[in-house]
Amino acid sequence: LLFALHQLPGIGWKTIQRLVSRFETLDDMRTLEPREWTQFGFTPGRAGQMSSALRELSERTLEDWLARYEREGIRWLTVWDADYPALLKETADPPWIIYGKGDFSLSGRLCIALVGTRTPTVYGKLTAERLGESLANAGVCVVSGMARGIDSLSHEGALRGKGGTIAVLGCGLDTVYPPENKALFHRVAEQGLLLSEY
Repeated sequence: LLFALHQLPGIGWKTIQRLVSRFETLDDMRTLEPREWTQFGFTPGRAGQMSSALRELSERTLEDWLARYEREGIRWLTVWDADYPALLKETADPPWIIYGKGDFSLSGRLCIALVGTRTPTVYGKLTAERLGESLANAGVCVVSGMARGIDSLSHEGALRGKGGTIAVLGCGLDTVYPPENKALFHRVAEQGLLLSEY
């Protein structure tokens, strides 16, 4: 149910919360008429789209999506799965589903986030890399966002250490952003963990 809802455009955190508290299965939702969708805050036009989208969503389509994730080496976890990162679950609105590529066990380690400006000074660059490497060598997992500047340099430093690194992305795992981080993106996927709620 959660996986299917998460694949549909226009469904946000609060809507999913209302739906999972009311329905147990995808089939239960497929019976809703467009007018019933307006109770969940959809405009009449959007309610009609939701009703149609769910009725057209076949088991085959879901299986195709799951197979694609598997081919790409992407694993997904719901907020109810045992492997879902414990600290993320404690946030105010934890993502219903997260998608990851790499070593999920890293999220269970001691983690420290290193984030900062996209336009660091020379001193800032050196410090971010050294701090990332030192923390990783001390067994700490370095978490950052793979943005230009401090984030990327922190990941680079951590990859030279032994503690690992997690990149929390602001886009899906099918998008490398910024584009110049393509090599870093693949190295984190192989030696660390890429995470996204998209």
